[in-house]
Amino acid sequence: MAIVTEWEFTTDAASWINEILAKESGLPFSRAKCEQRGAGSQKRRDLSLLDKKRRVVLTGEVKLPFSQDGGSPYNANVVRDARAKARQAKTNYFFTWNVNECVLWETTPPSAPWHEGNYRAWDVTKVHKEEHLEQPMTAHAIREWLGRFLIEFAQIIRGQVKIGYKAPDEKFIDARWAKPTLSVEERF
Repeated sequence: MAIVTEWEFTTDAASWINEILAKESGLPFSRAKCEQRGAGSQKRRDLSLLDKKRRVVLTGEVKLPFSQDGGSPYNANVVRDARAKARQAKTNYFFTWNVNECVLWETTPPSAPWHEGNYRAWDVTKVHKEEHLEQPMTAHAIREWLGRFLIEFAQIIRGQVKIGYKAPDEKFIDARWAKPTLSVEERF
């Protein structure tokens, strides 16, 4: 059995998004692209979503759940990297996605730590082993969720729905995750 890499998975996800966009012309997006690089930067964004005018409206980082940084979409280093890339792309939103859970974040305010911003999270699927990515039911669950995500994200950028609000206890938990030196036992 071939092992699916992060690049392969991200390419598949972009392809599924583009299939959805081809069928749902009412969405304000034109296409998804992989591994785009900003002007003057060597860093690449895993996935970018473009609006109808071909401007980047969303960028994000994808990690496989069994990879070093993929255990959580709240990984401080991944969130910081994704936010920096979104700022460089001049987009208001970015995401971190470890296949199982996706978190949509506001890029601004630029002075606030990432763990103090508003966000919205979705449970997507349950992948625990590499071979789970090859299962048809996993691909089906991801495709179904991508359709819902695109609709909800469209509502957010149109101002019809707020991205979300963090309760004080959620901010406390996020602040604990923001300290990468803590062990897993210390975080709970």
